[in-house]
Amino acid sequence: MEKIDLSLFSDYGGLKINDHPSVHAEYKKIWASFNQLFEDILKGLETETIHVASVKKGLWQNSGYFSRYFWNRFYLPFQTKGTLLIYLNLSEHGLRAGIGLNDSSLTDMEKACSESIYEAIVQEVGLAFNGSQYKVSIYGNNSGVTPIENMDADLVGWIDIFKGLLQPYQNIYSRFYDRHCEESNMQTKLANTDMMSLNTILYGPPGTGKTFNTVDVAWQILNKHESTENTTRPGCIQALKQAYPGQVEFVTFHQSFSYEDFVEGIQAKTNDGRISYQVESGVFKRIAKTALKNLEDSKKSKYEVSKSLNFEKRFDAFIAQAIEENTLFKKKKGNQFRIVSSDEERIIIESPDTPSSNGEVQLKVEDLKRVLQSDYQFKSASDIHQQIFINKYKYTSQQDTYHLGLVNEFRNFNIPLEQDDETASVQLNPHVLIIDEINRGNISRIFGELITLIETSKRAGNEEAIEVTLPYSKEPFSVPNNLYIIGTMNTADRSLALMDTALRRRFDFIEMMPQPGLVTDDIEGVDVRKMLEVMNQRIEALYDREHTLGHAFLMNLKDLNDLRHAFKNKILPLLEEYFYDDWQKIRWVLGASADDFYQRQSYANLFTDSDAPNDVEKFQRKNIDDLTAVHFKAIY
Repeated sequence: MEKIDLSLFSDYGGLKINDHPSVHAEYKKIWASFNQLFEDILKGLETETIHVASVKKGLWQNSGYFSRYFWNRFYLPFQTKGTLLIYLNLSEHGLRAGIGLNDSSLTDMEKACSESIYEAIVQEVGLAFNGSQYKVSIYGNNSGVTPIENMDADLVGWIDIFKGLLQPYQNIYSRFYDRHCEESNMQTKLANTDMMSLNTILYGPPGTGKTFNTVDVAWQILNKHESTENTTRPGCIQALKQAYPGQVEFVTFHQSFSYEDFVEGIQAKTNDGRISYQVESGVFKRIAKTALKNLEDSKKSKYEVSKSLNFEKRFDAFIAQAIEENTLFKKKKGNQFRIVSSDEERIIIESPDTPSSNGEVQLKVEDLKRVLQSDYQFKSASDIHQQIFINKYKYTSQQDTYHLGLVNEFRNFNIPLEQDDETASVQLNPHVLIIDEINRGNISRIFGELITLIETSKRAGNEEAIEVTLPYSKEPFSVPNNLYIIGTMNTADRSLALMDTALRRRFDFIEMMPQPGLVTDDIEGVDVRKMLEVMNQRIEALYDREHTLGHAFLMNLKDLNDLRHAFKNKILPLLEEYFYDDWQKIRWVLGASADDFYQRQSYANLFTDSDAPNDVEKFQRKNIDDLTAVHFKAIY
């Protein structure tokens, strides 16, 4: 492409064409030259049997204004979903090629996973052009590739760049869009949701796709009564949560995780310098209550559903209006109070005559709703306790005074309501809680008394259902039979034999072992698939099968540099952790190539004392970047 003045884009981009007629011809000339380069690149790709499915071109002007940049893009034949594209771009920054998304028409999955997709683009393009003569730069959210000589690059160079973008494009598409990549036997087992236990743990060595497969399992469960053929698999857990709002929660267990984090606990809050303490629900309690409400609503008639929906609508409007209009309510003795804020679990009351709590009182939303839904004519706070809370609380509480002040006002509050015949019945929906690294937490400390409630037979909706009273909120609690719990467990982190017996007895375990068949069999002459098989056979003989190497460490390799990177940053550190200070076993795993990865350290000249040890066997890792295909082939 001939030399052009890039300052035209910064000087005239976005300005009216009619105001600058002298620039008009120059802009169109640049556009023609840009288009010709793009067409020549496409012809060059076709010559090398690289076919393009569809091409889209931008414009040199936009509704009578000069464009700030030029763009052309194309899509590859195997792409059937989404807006992943390869582009050529010309702007004040120069000429660039790269991979990106069409931000104006993203799919739901792309909106949810765009950040992850862009991160993958930067990573994949960076790896593809690492060490090449071309420069990789971040342009917006995309990773652009620019020749070092930029505008002076010839056509062959640009064709070479676009060829280099094809494999990163395919890797990203396979990772986020294509469910029809090689399916494993384990995925086939997981697809049978009719046989899926309510409590399931996917377990296996590191890098076997346990967390990745939880998305597949959850997706199958959430669609167990419908076909998934015409729906797109969410590319990540965040996309799954957005596709099924309120039906999916995710949490990771760790050594410091507790009952207060998982179920409920008391937390301190500050408001205008005042400290208050309130019960906060954890992730397990939140999704269990959501699932239980769905279970209960699914058993209601259309009339009952309509009545419930109308109440919720009135309640929300009542609270919102009270806060917005700063409405004053009266207690029985005439003292006033007002509602200052609310959330899903509590309503905050400001009551000046309650100095013991700095004038702040908290009402539970669930309790207040029970009072407001009652038809009983309450005359005192003790009436509320006797009629509503006699089995929940031992004594009449301060909160009942405020319940009494609100109930009569609510009964006089009216808004337009839905007609019964406009309301549909509620469908019973599965809900999913994903617990990553479930074995890293102290199960007894996290689940507490609720470990019994997750048993299938003890779930709400079953004949042997059990309900307990939670220690902090004093609320009744049960786990419904439409809540699925999916855990993942790294067997290299803790053996199954050391798992909490109560946990093992209540969960079904699905083993996920390394699958060499998912790994490429040829990287510059190295049979990576066979290499992984042989190394794992040696690890199993020297240690056990729970500490083998997962296939994920060696997936999406494009060249020998990627293989070196995988060994240097993933495989060798893992082996050194498995066989801590046992260098001989590490060398046995690497086979005939051991001396190419590690060199023996000599201590003979370190000590002057004749009694000092001089036969200490220590090894130091060599420069992995110097290894060739011959060294890797020697492993197997």
